[in-house]
Amino acid sequence: MKIAIVSDTHRRCDQVINDLQQREGIELLIHLGDMVSDAKLIQEKIGLPMHVVRGNNDYYDENTPWKMLIRLEGHKILLTHGHHERVGWSNTNLIYAAKEAEADMVFYGHTHVYDYRQEDGIIILNPGSAGYDRGGIHSPHPPPGRGQGNHLYLLCTLRRQNPAGHRHREGPAAGRERRHGDQGDHDGKRHLRDNPGRPGRGRQDVLQI
Repeated sequence: MKIAIVSDTHRRCDQVINDLQQREGIELLIHLGDMVSDAKLIQEKIGLPMHVVRGNNDYYDENTPWKMLIRLEGHKILLTHGHHERVGWSNTNLIYAAKEAEADMVFYGHTHVYDYRQEDGIIILNPGSAGYDRGGIHSPHPPPGRGQGNHLYLLCTLRRQNPAGHRHREGPAAGRERRHGDQGDHDGKRHLRDNPGRPGRGRQDVLQI
């Protein structure tokens, strides 16, 4: 299942919309907060199902939840913006929240920095910020004098996990995955490769889980 994950657009979502409108095969959108109004606009323009949670700057979106637990391809995924878990300091509260929800993955935002790791049995993912990106391994060359990179969003191919906890490895997604030690691995993480996209359209990473 291919999903597009975006966070912290902060009213800068035109490029995200333009790029998503030219892509095929995406089945679901996820917005991890800041701003919910952007998420609604993206969904309106793209016309795909979307899950969205509220961020620390979404003051008036009281009908949008702070957290959400979703089930995709046999995975239980906790969605949260991350400020309540104080992700700027550590992932301790984030991992605790995921375990409390009995989730095997947690997606968050808030820091504006890309993060993908497995810690204490939980897959942790932050797509970075589409509005004010502060780096991460997907943005190694920010514009001179600025901390922002050219990141838009994250494309993620989520593979089915059977009840025994083993991932389904058939099909093109499994065949393209990177092995530990291949170029592009980061701190031993697997399944990550960069897709530079077209010139002038920003950059999207392709993550296969």
